[in-house]
Amino acid sequence: MNLYETFAKFKNEINSLNKNTKELLNELNSHAHHIRNKIECDNIACDSFFISEQDNLDGKVFKFNIKIFNFKFRLFQYIESVIIN
Repeated sequence: MNLYETFAKFKNEINSLNKNTKELLNELNSHAHHIRNKIECDNIACDSFFISEQDNLDGKVFKFNIKIFNFKFRLFQYIESVIIN
């Protein structure tokens, strides 16, 4: 692959990650809004729902952070190989 094709691929990946970021932020804002509007849960099912949602979002954020880290690592490795060679 030549330099232009590789950077085009990275650009597409950045756009995809950017879209995923916006979606994740919307989910987090929605969850925070639901928690703010819910004054106090009256039963265990309600508490369990919010805890489950929080755990789910925590997992998504963790996986997304790993994706970002891996992307940055690959990008910097490629840039380093281009600069050194």
